[in-house]
Amino acid sequence: MSLLTIETLAAHTAQNPYTGWWAGLVIGFAVVVVVVIVVALILTYASRISDQTEDALEAFDAARAGTSPLARLEDTRSAAQEVLNAMRSARAALPGARS
Repeated sequence: MSLLTIETLAAHTAQNPYTGWWAGLVIGFAVVVVVVIVVALILTYASRISDQTEDALEAFDAARAGTSPLARLEDTRSAAQEVLNAMRSARAALPGARS
């Protein structure tokens, strides 16, 4: 036989009919507290991630500003090549110049 029979359960609830309600309320309150704590932790970490993301974006913008002249490096190389070719042509046009 089981320890908890219908008769003992009925006798227990007849003496204190609100025991189940109190147990349910305590369990429900505990679940709500745990959920609130978890949500608070998630929001805290989300805020930290947002701050770190903003810092990273500022660093990327600074890096982009520092390296944007590199995009013009090909133009500079072409201009230097043209100057070098013009100097060689001018030197070849001088009398007594070696090739």
